[in-house]
Amino acid sequence: MADARIKNEIRREVLQKRDSISQNVRQEKDTAIMHYILKLPEFIDAKTILFYASFRSEVDTMDMIKISLTMGKKVVLPKVDKKNGVLRLYEIKDTGELAEGYMHIPEPVVNDDRLKSMADIDLIIIPGAAYDVSGNRLG
Repeated sequence: MADARIKNEIRREVLQKRDSISQNVRQEKDTAIMHYILKLPEFIDAKTILFYASFRSEVDTMDMIKISLTMGKKVVLPKVDKKNGVLRLYEIKDTGELAEGYMHIPEPVVNDDRLKSMADIDLIIIPGAAYDVSGNRLG
């Protein structure tokens, strides 16, 4: 229980700090992060990339999604299946195939013939606020 409280406190503090970053600085940092990721061998070699669409003050993933699509990479995003309490993964061909979904996060609006599994994924890009020393996402 104490661990959950500590994680929530860390997440709250980090989100407060991140939310206070000016739009100009955030855009500069988003661009720097994107350029760094685009140069990674893991990104270059990946044929299918699972992106989590950013929202609020998270590092913007939308430009990375668009660039990946223009590079001919397969792009996959999750969609919340509220009925079954799971995330389903769908390939998109264009960012126009995204619409506001669960928690106002962009999600694919495509047919089940685009459904993918984790076995199809070469690389995952997930914006986050804080991580523990083992690299586990806190938020």
